[in-house]
Amino acid sequence: MKAGHRRSFGVLARNRRQTPITRRHESQNDLCPEVVHYLRSEPCTKTASEGAEIRRRYHESVQPATPTAKILDSLSSREATRIALNAQGMRGPRLVGGPAAMIRHLRGVQLDTISVLARSHELVAYARRGAVSRKEIEAAYWGPGSETFEYWSHAACVLPLELWPAYGAKRRARSSRGYRWHQLQDHDRSCADVVARLRDLGPLTSRELGGAKKGGTWWDWSEVKIAVEWLLDVGTVVCRERRGFE
Repeated sequence: MKAGHRRSFGVLARNRRQTPITRRHESQNDLCPEVVHYLRSEPCTKTASEGAEIRRRYHESVQPATPTAKILDSLSSREATRIALNAQGMRGPRLVGGPAAMIRHLRGVQLDTISVLARSHELVAYARRGAVSRKEIEAAYWGPGSETFEYWSHAACVLPLELWPAYGAKRRARSSRGYRWHQLQDHDRSCADVVARLRDLGPLTSRELGGAKKGGTWWDWSEVKIAVEWLLDVGTVVCRERRGFE
């Protein structure tokens, strides 16, 4: 995160269970009794010929997929451009539902401090929604009723809340590595202190937690700043609010 940002972090309390994806044709209600028996039995109890026959009958019981629309082998540059612009909400009817619906449609908006006419994440809304107030944009991104979270996608982004499970693999990978950019001097203690303060005091900004920088160069982060960014990386805390984009 760049200097001058101040985000309000809170401990993530969740009890989410991902539903396993199952194939429709593997429902045992759709299979013949012999196949069900085979699936419930230890494979080692079947002879090779019996197993082959059961597998053959299993595959015969699978209903063929419904043919889909014809897939084109190629697209013209004009067709590809129109598809991309439509997907980005830059062509066709204006997106309805306000900035909140826009985030769900785009599946995320990149955040940045760069500001000429406005900050880049505000320009995304203006380009697709027209004259919309900054207050409405910030309410959709970080308001009390917003269904979003901040995370590092291709870059720092505000993302629809339903994408939280999709980043589980990235959180686990970072957790197993132990760090991303900076390494803590006392990892366990620094992280525990941040979590304890957030649990006791509620959402706090980096400044309220102790300051983001040591006072040196741009990326010369304080121990608290490194700890809270790490906890954000692994999903222990979340950025729930920005105050004037801080």
